[in-house]
Amino acid sequence: MVEPRLSAAIVPVALAIACCVTGLQGCGGNPTPKPTPSPTPSPTPPPTPPTPTPPGSYDGNPPFMLEDKGMRAFSYNPLYLAQPSCLNSPGKGACRNIINDDVSAEWAMNMWSETGRGDIKTMATFGANAVRLYGNDPRFSKRKFFDELLKNGMKVVTGLSNYPFSNQNAPAGCIWANKYDCFQSANDSYYSVLTKGEFVKDGYYHNAVEVVSIMNEPDINAWNPGAWKSQNNYIKAMVSGFDGILSAEEKAQVKPWKNGKLPKITVSWSYGMLAKELCNEKGYIMHMDDPNVDCGPSIAFMAQLYFAIQDPVGTVGYQPKHDLKKFYKERWILALQPFNRADEVYRQAVVPGQTWEPLKGYKMYFGEFDPAVNACGDHPTCKAYGKNELERDLKSILNDPKWTKTVMGVSFFMFQQAYNKDSHHEIQYGMFELQPQSPWKTGYIEGDSEESHPINCLAWKTKDLAEAVAAAFGGSVPELKCPSPHPSVEVVV
Repeated sequence: MVEPRLSAAIVPVALAIACCVTGLQGCGGNPTPKPTPSPTPSPTPPPTPPTPTPPGSYDGNPPFMLEDKGMRAFSYNPLYLAQPSCLNSPGKGACRNIINDDVSAEWAMNMWSETGRGDIKTMATFGANAVRLYGNDPRFSKRKFFDELLKNGMKVVTGLSNYPFSNQNAPAGCIWANKYDCFQSANDSYYSVLTKGEFVKDGYYHNAVEVVSIMNEPDINAWNPGAWKSQNNYIKAMVSGFDGILSAEEKAQVKPWKNGKLPKITVSWSYGMLAKELCNEKGYIMHMDDPNVDCGPSIAFMAQLYFAIQDPVGTVGYQPKHDLKKFYKERWILALQPFNRADEVYRQAVVPGQTWEPLKGYKMYFGEFDPAVNACGDHPTCKAYGKNELERDLKSILNDPKWTKTVMGVSFFMFQQAYNKDSHHEIQYGMFELQPQSPWKTGYIEGDSEESHPINCLAWKTKDLAEAVAAAFGGSVPELKCPSPHPSVEVVV
């Protein structure tokens, strides 16, 4: 689908500075009072010990790899309601005023942990073994989210936020401020993610991390009209961003897990079409097997990047600090986000990916997938595409050898409806919608004017699609419960 579905921008915040005002004594003609003796200081309490790291989080021994088991994932970005009225009027008024969309941070723990709504356990019940994320605020640790995933037998497909690339308000928004040279923006942001975000400890990535995406849909979110009049364009942004991520890993002294592997790196492309005038050497596509096929959705963008990686100076005028060809070959996985029926995607993207040079030999995965809304004329589901069709498509993608030799897996889009969107099309997606009841609250989000935000109970939006996902993922449909303010009462949805 061509339009972006989720904003990965993180609203910049100003940190409050507390000022202490000290009153002066002895002013005017009054005598200066005798100083009050200072109280005997209390013993300094011992420092609070850090939260212990659960065994297996950073020991260099991931319990499994998605590339071996296949990926059965949910696209996950369950933003809170900015105000109660958003439940019935999504995207209106203040509904878009979400200060932070990094739901893997600790402020969102009551959404995904079993002490709150338990979203991770819910996804695991379906049989999911991965979650695909969007926003990533470098200030916040993700360790507890990652630990919760491992506890439930799941991995994470994560990445940088789009914010340092495409937001004009970003301190070093590279598209606007640096002519699409995104090396420093990616390097700085990702180093903070690795360290403050606790992606890495003692050189090892957290065992839950499987894939790192440089950007979500740069063909949409990094597109700037007229950019192709020069070498400053979204391909340059991705080439230099890749280079920046590698430098951040070096600075953090990242080393391979004990199985010799590191997380895969990718760019998440939309299922849009490259403009015909760019599907050639002008757009860096140096040769094609069949122009009628190779200019198809997603794969033409992938080819642009591949050929630019082979010659970054000659294509986008970028001098890399690393041997990008080598690291691309070792670390790359292809990511596309199709909203078409599986047979169409197989013909348009998977088959060319098995033979065409820019794609051949690389695994791919579907970072977003739900053909129902497009097939149903902007309805969540319909007779033309419902439970049976989704179950058939997912089972083909996950189990049929003609698929699995190329496709690692799929992420169902979307776990929860977005209430910050005002597009009629956008708000049709989501397995779950929200109920009015909000028995939990978020933690405080740094820089927010509010102490917390309500976390609402889940309700079914497309239960027929839920049954299809559970059948294809090898799990079961979970029972939804909404705690009541009265301890003895619990509502089953």
